[in-house]
Amino acid sequence: MGRNKRGKPFRKVKPEIVIVCEDSVSAPAYFSAITIHFHDDVLLRVDKKQANRTAPDQVVERAIQAKSEKSEADIKEDGDQFWAIIDADYQAGAPRDKQMVDALRKAKKNGINVAISNPCFEHWLHLHLEDCDGGHFHAKDAIGALDVTWKNRFDRPYEKGCKKIKTLVMDDQYEAARCRAKKQHGVKDNAKSPHECQPCVTDLYRLFDAIDELVAARKKAT
Repeated sequence: MGRNKRGKPFRKVKPEIVIVCEDSVSAPAYFSAITIHFHDDVLLRVDKKQANRTAPDQVVERAIQAKSEKSEADIKEDGDQFWAIIDADYQAGAPRDKQMVDALRKAKKNGINVAISNPCFEHWLHLHLEDCDGGHFHAKDAIGALDVTWKNRFDRPYEKGCKKIKTLVMDDQYEAARCRAKKQHGVKDNAKSPHECQPCVTDLYRLFDAIDELVAARKKAT
């Protein structure tokens, strides 16, 4: 907390959204780039601490840790949110299924928002380029599908964390991805979490809905 000229404490005006990602390369690159669209109204920060802890429950635990670094009073006053970005990886088997259940339970208990991509974050990237639904159960297959489209669009293969990820952001293609993801989740039953749905599906659009709500609330208050 800083102080104004009279020595009284003041708080920042912008709410902060802290994002903790399972994917340690492409997802952080994407969210770091997309801040350009919201920086006037919302602080979007990617927390990269302990990035090697990538199991679903561990990602949520990292988000809980990030949240614990601020007081509940400050979080409430500033309107901050904490998000865990997780992959379902449908074919990962029973151990990951348990991790997912544990992750969602911990998130709910500790006020952490969770966005899930089934099977992986690359499906969200793919939705920026086309309305795709290959029904890929495994992450490597979804990444392979993205790679085909990526080569057609950019004349080069998809690589995690590549600079072209910023192109998706600069061209405002995230709005198209958001609409496609929302429609796709609705068709596959948006009453269910993406990890319970037939892939491919993601509810990352919820994060952008939350950003819009924070922006609207801030403008209404000013």
